[in-house]
Amino acid sequence: MKKILNKKILIITTIVLIIIVGLILSSFLLSKVATIFMSMRNLNLTKEYNKSFTELQQNFFEKTSTPSYESGLKLIKRGNANIEVEKDKFYETLNKLITLASQFNGNLINSQIYEEDGKNSGYLTFMIPSKNFDNFLNRLNELGKVKNLSISTEDVSEEYFDLEGRLKILESQRTLLLSWLEKAKDIKDLLSIRSELQNIETEIEKIKGRMNYINYHSEYSEISVLLTEKSIGVPLWEKSEILKRILDGLTFAIKSIINSLLILIIFLAIIVPWVLFGYLLYFIIKKYIVKSTKNS
Repeated sequence: MKKILNKKILIITTIVLIIIVGLILSSFLLSKVATIFMSMRNLNLTKEYNKSFTELQQNFFEKTSTPSYESGLKLIKRGNANIEVEKDKFYETLNKLITLASQFNGNLINSQIYEEDGKNSGYLTFMIPSKNFDNFLNRLNELGKVKNLSISTEDVSEEYFDLEGRLKILESQRTLLLSWLEKAKDIKDLLSIRSELQNIETEIEKIKGRMNYINYHSEYSEISVLLTEKSIGVPLWEKSEILKRILDGLTFAIKSIINSLLILIIFLAIIVPWVLFGYLLYFIIKKYIVKSTKNS
């Protein structure tokens, strides 16, 4: 009798261990499935257009120290415009804007275009010859409604001619040092002169770089354009924040119920076979024990 009891305990322990292992494995699989469904629920598809154009031309003019205007003024002009166009006319207007810039010998040097809530927008930067600056801005009204227009002018004439004077002095010093370098015989003098020449060359390059920048922006003006489409009519439930929150809540609740049902179905599909297997194993072992008891 004791032997049979020990067999029963061993069999029951084995069955319990099998069921526990099955439940642990099922819980692991269930957590993976739940993670997949949660990630699917939180998936948010967005469209984003972020196109950037490289510079079409960098060297618009030869390096020169000749003033841009007869008066010798160095003026840097910049413009900003906000143009609103009709719905679905964005890309058509964009092409017209690029064509208009080409007519004035200008170029598109940068562009960022994107879509949000079904509305296209874009930031565009053009370099237009300064002599055509005003004419280009006046033609923007032909493309759409100009909602905002700002122009700034910076007079850098004093800075430019100061740089020009410093450049002449440095070039004279460089010429003098080069003549000394030819006559120098002592190594210490040679190293000292070469070090000073290097410093002067560095300063000359900095000044030339700034002068070229001023020349460039005196000859070509930068114009930034914000191109947008008109906003379409928004439904009542989107205008009302309360209604929108209610609809979002209902949508979330429905999705949660559907996901919960799917997870429950998967859970049952995983657990039920293990339960049936355990019950079948228990039935077989019980039958075996009963038969053994009768035989003994």
